[in-house]
Amino acid sequence: MASGNSNDINDHTSNDHNDTNDHNKSNDHNDSNNHNDSNNHDDSNNHSNHDENHEECLFCSISASRDSTSLLHVDEIVVAFNDIKPSATHHILVVPKKHIPSINNLKKDDLETVKKMKEVGLNIISCRLNKSVDELNKGKTYQMGFVSPPFNSINHIHLHILSKPVTTWWPKSLAFGKFIFKDIDDVISKMEK
Repeated sequence: MASGNSNDINDHTSNDHNDTNDHNKSNDHNDSNNHNDSNNHDDSNNHSNHDENHEECLFCSISASRDSTSLLHVDEIVVAFNDIKPSATHHILVVPKKHIPSINNLKKDDLETVKKMKEVGLNIISCRLNKSVDELNKGKTYQMGFVSPPFNSINHIHLHILSKPVTTWWPKSLAFGKFIFKDIDDVISKMEK
């Protein structure tokens, strides 16, 4: 199921809870002119209408990497790795190989990708916490979801899987509340309608 060193917390990427100005300095594709590029087009759900600089996208680079030593999971649809600035003891990101800027750009035909992201995330957190998926769901010892724009740091959809307690520096109610943090099951339910 997983490949690479699953105990190495400091692998790739940046946390969605960093100061926006810091991210803009390090991620040229995140500048305010490009941040919501899909709103400048007639069809905001068309994946081809995303930021033209997705070739420079950090998550596209990671998912295309031939060196999978620090990836926890790799398949034809998604990759998974540890967040470089974890907000919990276990903070994993699952990223689709297909560039989708944010949850606002999801289309019905992305439903299977989102379900795959959830499946991979559940399998990894289940192994990390040494519990079955049924045990995880009963105790809700994890949190799984997406950070909503404009609060996402990288314009490439990524699923956060966090063991509880969440230790983010943001107030927990704000950082992982329903306004900013969209639960995976709520996103899937909305897509199925």
